Amino acid sequence: SSLLALRHIIEQTGAIIVLSSEWRRDQPMREGVDNILMEYEMRPCATWTPTDLQRDMGTENPFKAFTERRAREISQWVTANPQVRQWVVIDDINMAAADEDRKPGTLLM
Repeated sequence: SSLLALRHIIEQTGAIIVLSSEWRRDQPMREGVDNILMEYEMRPCATWTPTDLQRDMGTENPFKAFTERRAREISQWVTANPQVRQWVVIDDINMAAADEDRKPGTLLM
């Protein structure tokens, strides 16, 4: 299971989870994620990325606009947390698509 793989990564690295999915947008959804993590003997999410950035609707590709915004949100969180030296995005979408038209200040995904 993917949750067992995630638990293995966390156990081996000491990583924390910072939620960046759409599940972070309201408390009941965040609680649902935390409950599943705890079922698999993992700590709940430490925090989540910002939700106040707008999608760039200047693109004809909604998927690209979505991944580009998510990349900016992740970048904003990483930049605001300078104690973080290493990070990785685990997602069911290809976040590297956001690298094609990176906005200034957006980290490589």
